[in-house]
Amino acid sequence: MKNPALGFVCLFLLAWPAVAQKSPDDREKSIRTLPDDTAKVNRWNALATDIQFQDPTRAIAILREATRLADALNYDYGLSMAYGLRATLFFYETRLDSSKLLLDQAFALVDKREDIPSRRQAAFLIQRYASIYQQRQRYDSAVLAYQDAAARFTGLGDKTKLIYCYYNLSNIYNSLADTKNASLYAHETFRIARQTGDSTFILRGYMALADAFINLRYYDSVQYVSRQGLVIANRFNNLFPIGKFHSLLGTYHDYRGRYDSSIFHFQAALDAYSAINLGYEVALTQQNIGHAWLQRKEYEKAISYLEQGAQLSRQRKLDQVLRLCLADLVEAEEQRGRPERSFQYLKEYVAVNDSLQHRQNRQVVYDLETKYQTQKKEAQLLLQQNQIRQQTLVNYLLVGGIGLLSLAAFFMYYAYRQRRKWQEQRIRQLEKERQLSASEMVIKGQEEERGRLAKDLHDGLGGLLSGVKYSLTNMKSNVVLDAQHALAFERSLDMLDNAITELRRVAHNMMPEVLVRFGLVEAIKSYCESVRQSGIFQLDFQFVGLPERLDSGKEIIVYRLVQELLNNAAKHARATHVLVQVARHENEVTITVEDNGVGFDLKVIDQANGAGWSSIRSRVDYLKGRVDIQSAPGAGTSVLISIPL
Repeated sequence: MKNPALGFVCLFLLAWPAVAQKSPDDREKSIRTLPDDTAKVNRWNALATDIQFQDPTRAIAILREATRLADALNYDYGLSMAYGLRATLFFYETRLDSSKLLLDQAFALVDKREDIPSRRQAAFLIQRYASIYQQRQRYDSAVLAYQDAAARFTGLGDKTKLIYCYYNLSNIYNSLADTKNASLYAHETFRIARQTGDSTFILRGYMALADAFINLRYYDSVQYVSRQGLVIANRFNNLFPIGKFHSLLGTYHDYRGRYDSSIFHFQAALDAYSAINLGYEVALTQQNIGHAWLQRKEYEKAISYLEQGAQLSRQRKLDQVLRLCLADLVEAEEQRGRPERSFQYLKEYVAVNDSLQHRQNRQVVYDLETKYQTQKKEAQLLLQQNQIRQQTLVNYLLVGGIGLLSLAAFFMYYAYRQRRKWQEQRIRQLEKERQLSASEMVIKGQEEERGRLAKDLHDGLGGLLSGVKYSLTNMKSNVVLDAQHALAFERSLDMLDNAITELRRVAHNMMPEVLVRFGLVEAIKSYCESVRQSGIFQLDFQFVGLPERLDSGKEIIVYRLVQELLNNAAKHARATHVLVQVARHENEVTITVEDNGVGFDLKVIDQANGAGWSSIRSRVDYLKGRVDIQSAPGAGTSVLISIPL
């Protein structure tokens, strides 16, 4: 899959429908009995809003009723709402010209009015304009419109609409590969969404974070956030986010090279998008599926999906998606032994790519963002990394069935196997308890010895060496030395300073004082900062949802695990970039260390007898945790450790 996160532009204009107490049929019957007044117009518009994604054809018919009545009553606000909703439906069908025409009519009806509903509607319509600009890759105009809408919603005190503005600004910067601004707006989206306490808006926050994590290459975080979001989306049958999270999970598995899993999730996304007729997302997902089949060398299947995506992209003028489809079709037809068709797709690809090159607005967007940030009077966009809560939902089902030829023979065999199994399990359990008990004694003994040695080194030997240095310094002022001996004396003092510094470093590593005094987060920060300053590799570290302190025994073990993992990366990975993330969700702490190094065959780890991995496994086993290692030669390494609290 080629640049999946950048191509996947999600444009949110309306809240997904809430669960209604009455069915649409009952609501429609009830509305028709009402007198022809402005309240009836508002009820028509509300019903159309709730069903627009489940039944767009019916929604359009209902909006015609609202338009007719609002026009007859000279009810400008209600008419603007009806036009705006129809514009939204046209937008999701990628009928952008028709959508903008209706937006122009809707905006003219409320632009000059000062009442609160009209001001809110005007801001909402500006946000819809921004979505059209975004779809057409007119990013300068899109950013300006989103910022205008955000300022209006801020003045109205409407945080929920701010979520849509910030979400789409995050998407724009994802499209431009500006990970800094994309991450900034994504976290702000999630922060405001959490304040609302509304699952609908929290879904937006999860999607914004997942998109940002993809561009930061934090793929495990993408998986966690997407699975959590999918649970919420399935609960309310919200098709758009269902498609979005399945697409993100498809991207995750595609990156890991698990193409069967990626096809499964992309197909689920395609089903959701097709059900609500989202042209852009359907075309892009067809490209994603085609690309996955291409990686599996299933060329005919790949070509089928890619041609569907290309055809839809041509119809809807989706040049970004068309370029992706054509690039894969060139390769697929070449591999299939059809060079003439490959060449035809190549010519079309060159033409589309040249057209897209003229639409770059990167510098303009950056200038607008600088101006916007300078003018803001509030510091609402500063990130609080620990506001993110990840949740890992792991459900394992074991379904077994045994065919029975003889009932009597089965029961005899079953009884024998159960006794044997129970005995084996009991033996394994006793052995595991023995090993855990031994590990506990070893780990406790190691840490106690480390602490004692650290204290002896720092307080005893360190103090002694400092006293020697003090005495020698005083002696220097009372002794007359020639130039040669004076130089040797100074070199000796320098060597003594270096020895004191190195001794304190060793003592700190044995038992960091910052861990004892300030806790796990500060200790890991200090250690990671020292590693980063060493210049071995670029190191990023994150802390999510951690309390001020954990149990002291767990703190030291988590700290040692981070130490061991970074030591392994420094010794073996030959990486240029490493990510460390320590997070807490509910009753579990997770440690993630990812690197972009040489990787290794996972079969090797099972045969490894090195002290590093042995120490890691024994500490995790002692805490009844789990270790998940993802690696392959040339593909880097990701280690995920989960520890129950």
